[in-house]
Formats: sequence, C-alpha cells, structure tokens
Amino acid sequence: GGVSALFLIRPAIAAVGLAVFGLAICGAVNPIYDGVYDIRDTALGQTIKDIDEQDPGNWVNVGPIYNTAVLAESDVVHLSGVYGYPDERLWSWLDPTGAQVGVWNRYAYVLFVSDDTIPTTISSPSPDVVTVSFDPCAPVMQEHVQYALSNAPMASSCVALERTVMQGAMEYYIYRLD
Repeated sequence: GGVSALFLIRPAIAAVGLAVFGLAICGAVNPIYDGVYDIRDTALGQTIKDIDEQDPGNWVNVGPIYNTAVLAESDVVHLSGVYGYPDERLWSWLDPTGAQVGVWNRYAYVLFVSDDTIPTTISSPSPDVVTVSFDPCAPVMQEHVQYALSNAPMASSCVALERTVMQGAMEYYIYRLD
C-alpha cells in the first residue's frame, strides 16, 4: 500500500525509487558490460588484419562455426558465413554448371569443411546449412581462396602455414593457399 500511495502523492520520487530498485536487483544478473570485446583488438584479430593488409584476399573458415564470426569481425573478405541471398559470384565458382542449384539457392549458412565423410562437394546437412568440401588443391580454391582459418593443422601440399596464434585456450592456424 505504501508504494502505491507514494506514486499517487509523489510520482517523480516514486519513479526514481523504482528505477534505482530495479537497477539494484537486475545489475548483478544483467550486467551492462561483461565479456564482450572487439575481436580486432585480440591477438587473433590483429594477426588476421595484418596478414590481409599485407596481401588482401578471400578467406574461408575451415573450423568450428564460430570461427566465421572471427573472420567477419576482423573485417576481411570471407566466403564462409550466412547468406541471406545466394552470392552468384561464389556459386558461379563453386558450381559453374548449376548442377547443385537446388542445394545452395536459398538462405543458408555456408560452411567450408575438410571432412572426407561428406559425400559431395556441395551438400546440405540441414535446411539452413550448406557445406562445401574444402580441398585446397582444387583449382577453384586455388583461384579464389587465398587464406584458410582453422583450429587444426592441415596436411596438404597446397597450403603453407602462415601463422599460428593462441587466443585464450584455442590455437588457431592461418594458412595461405599455394
């Protein structure tokens, strides 16, 4: 009853009191800033940016899905990621005859994977994901991809290890396609 009366008698004081009370209760649960950072200010982000500034090129993520965000936040041209509409340029490289148009012609998260268990070069393991087999020796990759970011070493004669970077508990491998 007392709070209601205060709103009727002194609405401004009651509103300020309610706001302070709400912030005190929610502040510990919903902090304004906790753990968000700019990837460009990290060792990994700075390394990606430095490499790309010296010799710009197209990047792909050949690791966990969250590495794609690293590339996007590093402000480099990357082919991995969410496509609201299919990128005609990308698909003209990867599927020049249009044989797989039914797989990629839609909204999708495009992932490059180096997994020998994938049955075809372009496949769709779920309705909103399209996977592209990443073979660094394939002519299309050699022509259109300059860098690959991975969380695992790559054993291929068609890539050269550019740098390794420790970021937190993860080791990242940056490769240049030869």
